[in-house]
Amino acid sequence: QLVALLRRGDFFGEGSLLEDESKRFTSARCATPVDVIEIKRADFDRYTKTSAETRNELRRKWRARNLSYAKNLLRLQRNVKVLTLKKGDFVYKEGDKGTSMFRVDDTNGGELEVLHNGTVVHKYVPGDSFGESSLLFGKPRSSTVRCIS
Repeated sequence: QLVALLRRGDFFGEGSLLEDESKRFTSARCATPVDVIEIKRADFDRYTKTSAETRNELRRKWRARNLSYAKNLLRLQRNVKVLTLKKGDFVYKEGDKGTSMFRVDDTNGGELEVLHNGTVVHKYVPGDSFGESSLLFGKPRSSTVRCIS
């Protein structure tokens, strides 16, 4: 399944170089002729070991791209479970183990509020997806999400 299109100046493959296991979890296929620059692990390590700021920026971009990919994959799914909520129902609570991610239905979706330490910090509306961070990074939910419509 197509997850992303890369354009001039985009990079890929840094995730397997940033992690010790060197495990690739996606495949890249060219749709048009393309020239790429290959950076060997030894060169990557030498460069990033001299600059913690560069390594941290690459890690941040890699994680952000993973979240984007997860959201795109969710949009492609056909066999999803519909969860109907009433006003006041919780999707999940801060500290819960993340076992699912969610998308507010484009047509019949309502509005959800996001609370962190009891304070409203954001709202989700139709078309928004959320909850993928806990799945990708294996961490507990960092917020509470409650239906307000």
